[in-house]
Amino acid sequence: MGEIVAALGDRAFGAVLLIFAAPNILPVTLPGTSSVTALPILLVGIQLLVGWRRLHLPDALARRSFARRQLAIVVERLGPWLERAERLARPRWPVLTTPLAERLIGLAVLVLSVILFLPLPSSNIPPGSRSRSWASTCWSATAGSCSPVSARVGSPSTCSRR
Repeated sequence: MGEIVAALGDRAFGAVLLIFAAPNILPVTLPGTSSVTALPILLVGIQLLVGWRRLHLPDALARRSFARRQLAIVVERLGPWLERAERLARPRWPVLTTPLAERLIGLAVLVLSVILFLPLPSSNIPPGSRSRSWASTCWSATAGSCSPVSARVGSPSTCSRR
C-alpha cells in the first residue's frame, strides 16, 4: 500500500478509499469485514477533514502488499470501463476541488466510516456504496477537477488534473 500511496502522491486519497470501500458494496461479505475496512477509511476521512495534502498511512498498513499479477488483472479489466466513464464525464465540476469541499468530503467519509464500523447486520452495503462514490469524488477533488459522472458512478478515472 505504501508504494501505491507514494506513486499517486496527492491523488492517493481516492485510490485508498476505493480499495477499502469496494469490499463493502458486495451483498455478501464475511462478518467483520466492514469493521476492518472501515478503519483505513476513517484514517483517510480524518486526514481529508484536517486538510492534509498527502495521505499518510500507519506503517502496518503501508507495508501491506498486493500480488502484482492480481493488481494487473484488475487494472486490465477495469481499464475499458473507466475509459468509457471518462468520455461521459464532461463537464467538470471545479467547485469540488476547493479546500472547503475537500474538508466536507472528509467529513462525509468520516461519518460513513463510523457507520461501516458499527456491527449491525447488512448495514455495510449502503455506506459502502456511498463510500465508493465519495472515494471517487475525493479522487476527483485531489486530481484537480470533478465531473457529475464521477460523483454518481464512483469512477476514479473520471477526473483529470488541470
